[in-house]
Amino acid sequence: MAVIGTLREDGWIVRTSDGASVPPDPANLDYLALLAAVDGGDTIAAWRPPEPAHLRTISKDAIWRRATDEEAELMEAALQAQPVRLQRIYEGATFISTEDELYGVLEAALIGLFGPGRASELLESPL
Repeated sequence: MAVIGTLREDGWIVRTSDGASVPPDPANLDYLALLAAVDGGDTIAAWRPPEPAHLRTISKDAIWRRATDEEAELMEAALQAQPVRLQRIYEGATFISTEDELYGVLEAALIGLFGPGRASELLESPL
């Protein structure tokens, strides 16, 4: 037997086969088909909402502390080459979240300067 769907908290069933949401309506043929499948031995699992994206936050000073003096010089030059608006946003921030557009800009700049491995080390957030 198979798991044919998941039961959401609101009573709707999300079909495993195509991801369609089926309302708990006895007049709905899809709903009746799901109930018949359960009567035949298939199961409907409890709803588990999707896991949220893994968000990380890093303190800006941690990046600078991890950098060597030479890396810091290159980072400062790259920062000064950015538009003033972006510079001010960066200067005003204490922490940078992975969901923030600034994180993507910073990550791309660090990868461009030092490669993906070193950029990852510089951007690593504490557990």
